[in-house]
Amino acid sequence: MILFQMIVAFGVAVGLLAILAVVAFDKMRKRMGDKGFDAAPPGTLSAGLGIGNLVGPAVLLARSGQNAQARMSLDTVVMVPTKGLRFISLGCSALILWFLWGPGMAEFTTGLTLNLMLSAGLIYAVLFIAGYEAKYNADGISAPNWLFQTKHYPWEEFISIKDNGQYNYVLSFESGRLILQKYLVGMATFLTFVSDVKKLTRSA
Repeated sequence: MILFQMIVAFGVAVGLLAILAVVAFDKMRKRMGDKGFDAAPPGTLSAGLGIGNLVGPAVLLARSGQNAQARMSLDTVVMVPTKGLRFISLGCSALILWFLWGPGMAEFTTGLTLNLMLSAGLIYAVLFIAGYEAKYNADGISAPNWLFQTKHYPWEEFISIKDNGQYNYVLSFESGRLILQKYLVGMATFLTFVSDVKKLTRSA
């Protein structure tokens, strides 16, 4: 019981810290202006995709660390969710779970069945973000789908990349589509890489 209370307290603390961080980012955004955060480097693919179309402090927090260098494994670049996105995912999920199951929070419950469904969805989302890895090299790119199945596509089949206006990029290939999480470490370098790939496929 004590362990459960400690886990809940930790979750609530993380959730509150996430909210405070969002508020802090919002104040920074207002002080610096939206352009200071959302402007994309000229001449890159991100400028054409409109990477800043999702405004708001939560998006700014999710993007923190996005331009850092991704991890390398031999000749393969490994991109993982940013610390900001992990922070939001864990903190907000823990806070919602507190509202659903915390002691004295019965007035917020919506029924046992719906609470269980919401809890399962939150746990799934946290696990998906925690274990997400997208990998690419000179041959192709691979990333997990919503069923945790890794999908791989070669660059020779690459057609286009589009921002879906939410939290993903959609990469189209001759043999299918790859849904790629947007807030990954090393995304700026990846977008430049894809831009070069697109130029090569056009000239081929």
